[in-house]
Order: sequence, then structure tokens, then C-alpha cells
Amino acid sequence: RAALSVAGPILFFLMLLGSGIGWSLRDRMARQARVSEQVELILDEAARFGQQQQWSEALVAAQRAEAVLASGEASKDVAARVHQVVSDLELVARLEEIRLLPSETTVGGFGYGDANQPYSAALREYGLDLDTLPPDEAVRRLQSRRRVLPALIVALDDWAACRLATEDETGA
Repeated sequence: RAALSVAGPILFFLMLLGSGIGWSLRDRMARQARVSEQVELILDEAARFGQQQQWSEALVAAQRAEAVLASGEASKDVAARVHQVVSDLELVARLEEIRLLPSETTVGGFGYGDANQPYSAALREYGLDLDTLPPDEAVRRLQSRRRVLPALIVALDDWAACRLATEDETGA
């Protein structure tokens, strides 16, 4: 009888604790689902801008997704995806800045300025050290970034022209 009188309140407390934990987990999962849904909508918007090659708008949208992510909870997969999209689009913005570096007209024609080194550095920091990667691996890494591949191709083409011009100027 004494054991039963002690066990009753303990059992009641455990049930109360369990239901509180369950409520907390359901609430957290609901918040996580809301944030993930909102982030997915924004990433879809960024993808639409990317398909139209409106890279700066895509970056702004991806950064909005990053801000939503910071203000709430989301799964690790969604967070990783957002960070990768932002990283890809920041690279595109950086490559565009490099492409627009002040160029100069020389007596012999058009000079590419100092774009060769910035292209190389930007791609190396992104994990595309094209001077050292085997060609198959470089192609695989480029193809894995399908959402920004058109911009990467334009930048690689411009970089190739810069390298050729630099080699012609130095005689290398």
C-alpha cells in the first residue's frame, strides 16, 4: 500500500514529463518543417533566376534563404543545400567581377589586364584548381554544379582567352 501511494505520483510525473517532451519534439519538428518549406520555396525562386541566367537576382534569393535558415531551425540537408547554392552563386558573382576587370587597349589590340591570376585563385578557392586537377576530375566537379554551369563555362572561356593572351605577351 505504501509503495502504491509512492508509485502513483511518480507514474503521474513520468507521464507528464513524457507528454511534455513529446509536445516539445512535435513543436520543433513543425517549426523545422515550416522553415524548410519556406527555404525550399526561396531556393526554387533562386533556381528560376539561375535558369534565366539572372545570377545577381539568384544570389539575392539564395541569401534570403540563408537568412531564413538563420532565423529558424531546418534539417542539416536543407542547410547544406542552402550553403552550397550560396557558395555557387557567390563564385559566379566573383567570376563576373573578374571578367569585368578594367581591361586596356594596347597598340597590338585588346589587353586582358590582370584577370588570369584572379580567375585561377577564385576557382582554386572553390575547389577547382584546374592547374592541378586531372581533366576527368575537373569535368566531374564542373558538371556537379549544374545550376551555375553556364556561368562557369563563360568564365572558363574568358579565362582561357586571358591565359592565351598572357602567354602571347610573355612569350611563354
